[in-house]
Amino acid sequence: MVNNSPQNTSISSSFLSLSDAVSIPVMATGRIVDKRTVNAAFASVAEGVYLGTRFIASKESPASEVT
Repeated sequence: MVNNSPQNTSISSSFLSLSDAVSIPVMATGRIVDKRTVNAAFASVAEGVYLGTRFIASKESPASEVT
């Protein structure tokens, strides 16, 4: 199921326009926070997703260390 909220509608339109304009894989970044948004990104022609901020607080991240 694709999330058709107003916030994702413009993102989907941007992905479609971008994927038509370039010949390289399109990655979704930003506001990817759960399975629904990952699925929405893939449904709107993204070939990959980047989850950076979601993991910044993990103990494996050097950013989680208090100095």
